[in-house]
Amino acid sequence: MTAQYLSLLDVSDHSGVRFETLKSLVRRGKFPEPDAIIGLGEHQKFVRGWKRTTIDTWLHGYAPQVRQSPGEND
Repeated sequence: MTAQYLSLLDVSDHSGVRFETLKSLVRRGKFPEPDAIIGLGEHQKFVRGWKRTTIDTWLHGYAPQVRQSPGEND
């Protein structure tokens, strides 16, 4: 069976967290490390992938803080 991974866009669709927010979290190291990386050649773009279980675990821990609206804790 072929392994299936979620792209960052898939994660956005699955989680309801905006794509731009997810990109920012990845850049700042506040997002889980990918479970797969495809295309590590020199000067080559690569694609990251996450298992659904990785994302679901993250959603139950860190993500509720991400989805909070500004001013909710005021």
